[in-house]
Amino acid sequence: DEAFFGVYFYPPESLTNGIFINAKGKRFVNEDSYGARIGYFCSQQKDQKIYMVIQNEDFDPSIYMNKLPVLAVAETIDELEEEAGFESGSISSTINEYNLFARNGEDKGFKKDPKWLKEFSRPPFAIIDYSFENQASPAYSDKNGPLMFTLGGLETLPTGEVLDIDGNGSFDALTDGLIILRYAFGLRGENLVSGALASGSLRTDAAEVEAYLDSPVPSF
Repeated sequence: DEAFFGVYFYPPESLTNGIFINAKGKRFVNEDSYGARIGYFCSQQKDQKIYMVIQNEDFDPSIYMNKLPVLAVAETIDELEEEAGFESGSISSTINEYNLFARNGEDKGFKKDPKWLKEFSRPPFAIIDYSFENQASPAYSDKNGPLMFTLGGLETLPTGEVLDIDGNGSFDALTDGLIILRYAFGLRGENLVSGALASGSLRTDAAEVEAYLDSPVPSF
């Protein structure tokens, strides 16, 4: 059995154009990967201190998280790292390397998909504090910290029946579990089921899935 830390900073998808850095100003993960993978690498950073550098035009608040602290906003990366209290040259060297990757269309550091490689060239720039101690998802928990889940068990009714949300005959954390998570966060309609229905699903309409989740089952 294993627990997973989920850093679901997107949607909105525009946040994927940003980069995650640690307290030394260095990248440590490709930002377009699955939230649990990002969460794992975030958990490996010293004191779980993690930050996002992003351009103003790409920033919108995360749907899954409460508002996070903005450490600094500046017209240049050098000013940004100074205002945020980072070592001189730490973030700027990372951005310079990343911009080179973006211009060449290949992330040689972490293999981020070229679709999300965007040069940092249009200020203002910002640093958002995504450290674990600042993450909060009130729809999921009243305590601060990253979302956590396991893949070692099944969600069931009191009668022992597995919560097969999409009706394909089995429970899968990446389909049924994802729909449950979205439902708990208040997503409805196509936002609830898009990309989360398994092959062979009997409940393929968002209204059918909502009706099933609205029926008398345990709260999530």
